[in-house]
Amino acid sequence: MTLDADFPPVARAFKKAIADVDAVLFVTPEFNRSIPGGLKNTIDWASRPWGQNSFSHKPSGMIGTSPGAIGTALAQSQLRVLSLQGLDNSHRSAPI
Repeated sequence: MTLDADFPPVARAFKKAIADVDAVLFVTPEFNRSIPGGLKNTIDWASRPWGQNSFSHKPSGMIGTSPGAIGTALAQSQLRVLSLQGLDNSHRSAPI
């Protein structure tokens, strides 16, 4: 059983907002050496259902900030993996 057809209104509005822009900028802190769960959940909602990925062919970039010595390098690395595996977009990133 799939629940993809029964998206909440806020998820539909978010998918439309992504569709209406030319590019997406992901801004993330680092949380336990990865991206926060809320960001992952948001990405999951926007990339579903199958064949209706809002990020498809949408240029994206990523930045982050952290007081740690390596900043958000690991979180940005996780976003790169998501981008290559499921978001079907082109991304640009530069560690700060």
